[in-house]
Amino acid sequence: RASRQSVYAEALLANPEVGAQALECQLSAECLRDLAMLFAEFDSALKGQLHPDDLGYFFRRMGRQVSAQDLMSLLESLGYEVGRCRLDFLDVIDVAGFMAASDGDMLRKAYEDIEEAGGQVAMAHLAQIMEECGFCPHTWQLTMLAEELNIATCSNKKWLRIFALDVLLHFAERCRQLEQRRFLERAGFRREEVEGLAEAFERRADGRAELPLEAVLPLLRRVGVGSSARGDREGLEELAIA
Repeated sequence: RASRQSVYAEALLANPEVGAQALECQLSAECLRDLAMLFAEFDSALKGQLHPDDLGYFFRRMGRQVSAQDLMSLLESLGYEVGRCRLDFLDVIDVAGFMAASDGDMLRKAYEDIEEAGGQVAMAHLAQIMEECGFCPHTWQLTMLAEELNIATCSNKKWLRIFALDVLLHFAERCRQLEQRRFLERAGFRREEVEGLAEAFERRADGRAELPLEAVLPLLRRVGVGSSARGDREGLEELAIA
């Protein structure tokens, strides 16, 4: 499975249009590779396209939280007909590039405000800035990152001193990486469990993108979700219908 995804991702990256699109969107090579690997994982049916409904989860896996409403508004602003469109890898690059550019503009404006305040920013305000980028770190995590990046603190670590835009950009990137790692933990699964579920799903699906509920229930029991008891089964059936 991992080998197939890797080959698929390399094929995506080998497309000359992909490199040109990423350059136009100012996406780094590392970000582009992450997008390709994740696209290959999501497109298990090898159709070369994703449904817009998958994008919210897709970008959460990239470490960025975005509401369904904001995502639909973004797609519409980029000219996509929500509900009917399917997005290929070039489209995903386009969306990711727009989001990255918006975040960059917002961070530059935030830094201008910090600079006017003498390079100081309250930890609570910094948390709001990160939330606007789609990251939701706790205060203790901001403190941990500040120490990791050697950013000076003052007033019982309630304020930070940021004297360069690059420092703020690096801080935001570390928050994204932290959010990316925390995603599976918030879902309540270890990475090994999720990888095992994905492999089991693909074996049972045999090339299909979906499985019937009766085939999904045994997979969920592998990670302790529900049991073979009738009450658990009925509860999961109701959840699936919802």
